[in-house]
Amino acid sequence: MSTQNGIPAIGDVLAVLDIIKNEQVYNERLRVIKEAQEELAVNKYIVTTMEQANNVLERAREKEQEYKDLMASSKEAIEDLRKEKLKSVLEKEKKVLEKESRVLEKERELTNFEQETKSLKDLLETSIKEHRDLTEKLGTERTEISKIRNKLNDKYSKIRAIMAE
Repeated sequence: MSTQNGIPAIGDVLAVLDIIKNEQVYNERLRVIKEAQEELAVNKYIVTTMEQANNVLERAREKEQEYKDLMASSKEAIEDLRKEKLKSVLEKEKKVLEKESRVLEKERELTNFEQETKSLKDLLETSIKEHRDLTEKLGTERTEISKIRNKLNDKYSKIRAIMAE
């Protein structure tokens, strides 16, 4: 540095001022760079967070699709099982109806048999009564026939006796 009478030269002062100005510009640039780096760090954090969120969202969509697929297959399985159970119930109901039909037919047959049996019993009772009545009448008629025969035999004996005389 050159000085005149202890006063620094203008060039030196300007150079110092240039250095101070450059230092201020440099500090300002450093501050701007630091702010940009901070903003970049925040943006990087946001980007990283967004990427993680997108990954989580993608996994959630995959899980949702898996759930939907599982629900669809479960619904199909449930529907198939419901159809099988319904078919089984309908088959059992058909068998029950067939058995019920056979039982009703047997009941009708039994009722008819009972009616026929009752009719036959009534007929048998009537026949037995008629047989008794006829047997009694026959007994009475036999008795009368025996009396008539006895009378005829007596008359025949008298006629023979008269003819023999």
